Amino acid sequence: MNEQKTDNSRIDRQYSDEKAITAALERAARKALLLHKQTGHPIYVWENEQVVRREARNIKVDLVSAE
Repeated sequence: MNEQKTDNSRIDRQYSDEKAITAALERAARKALLLHKQTGHPIYVWENEQVVRREARNIKVDLVSAE
């Protein structure tokens, strides 16, 4: 029981770190955009209150930040 409590507190700390979570989500988004751009697959974005298809050649991604 004590071991589980330690694991839960470690998980609680990780999920309470908003900066780390935001950074991880941003890295994941950049990687996904880069993958779509490299493979030629379009993405769909919400723009002007509608779903818009954006062709791979028009995807803007910060290549320096993508790991």
